[in-house]
Amino acid sequence: FHSAWKAIFANGFVDETDTGWQSMNANINYRATCGYVTIVGVSSGDVMLTGGTYTTVGTIPEEFAPDIRIPIVVHFMGGDLISQSGYLTPAGNIEIYTSGGGTAYWAFTVIYPL
Repeated sequence: FHSAWKAIFANGFVDETDTGWQSMNANINYRATCGYVTIVGVSSGDVMLTGGTYTTVGTIPEEFAPDIRIPIVVHFMGGDLISQSGYLTPAGNIEIYTSGGGTAYWAFTVIYPL
């Protein structure tokens, strides 16, 4: 992110917000810039997702939580082929679902407007 970048909205509002990268936990980082939030999560064996259920892997601070539930595409990173998906909830929870016996190898990136 270049310090000269800024978001200029149709109503003339200028947003130069940049929180810098913040650590939510050991596996998830987030950043708010110019009216958008980016969340990046990676587990290389650190956080086990139980098969057949949603696991909350982190919670973003309230001021950055979305107004609606946002789907997250979760990437499979090795081992037995399984299905994974997730949501970012209005409460700020990042919930990931996995099928089969579960996995501890996953990654995602989600970007949404504030």
